[in-house]
Amino acid sequence: MFAATDAFLQSALDQLGVSVIATEHVADHRDVITCAAQRLAQAADLLILTGGASVGDADYARDALHSIEGDGPLLFERIWMRPGAPFLARPTPNGFAFGLSGNPAAAYVQFHALVVPFVLRWLGAEEARPFPLTALVEGEVRAKPVKHTRVLRGHLRLRGATLVFRAEDRQSSGSLTGLVSTNAIARMDGDRLSEGETVSVAWTRGWLPSLGLTGFPDTGVARALQDG
Repeated sequence: MFAATDAFLQSALDQLGVSVIATEHVADHRDVITCAAQRLAQAADLLILTGGASVGDADYARDALHSIEGDGPLLFERIWMRPGAPFLARPTPNGFAFGLSGNPAAAYVQFHALVVPFVLRWLGAEEARPFPLTALVEGEVRAKPVKHTRVLRGHLRLRGATLVFRAEDRQSSGSLTGLVSTNAIARMDGDRLSEGETVSVAWTRGWLPSLGLTGFPDTGVARALQDG
């Protein structure tokens, strides 16, 4: 699906209180992507590229981020996480830039696990980190053993006073249908989660009240985030 990540990124950034000033779809050519990245990095505090973050012959996000002026190096080129291992990040003269996967579910995981905590801290939150909550697992999850940390998409709900997480059945990194009912992600360090086990989680919809926003300084941005 063309521009599949646009809708969730727009919605999530709006919820964070970030004003999206431009969304551009560019041709899959090194020079075109590089020029767009350089131009947008001059206009925005936060630049997010989706697609081309890996190391294939037609993956140009790394070159595009390298080309942005300034001395800031690429801080990350790969994260030991599945889905979403190819992940780029570097400072820019005006702020920061990220390169996310072109797979919708992988980009979803990268954004909520890595970009959201960064943006919240950038806006002044004292307590903003990946997977800030714990929940009890509902059902059982088994996966092929890998060296990566897995991040599961799923549904988080309250059962009485207890948070309960149930993993979505469709965990493919290219799956769009598996994101429809997803409202949370969970960290899975092994190859199995059992019923009743405790797991670290983060909201992906309506998460702001759960992140301790009392840690924000008393600014207009902070009040806007807390109010809406």
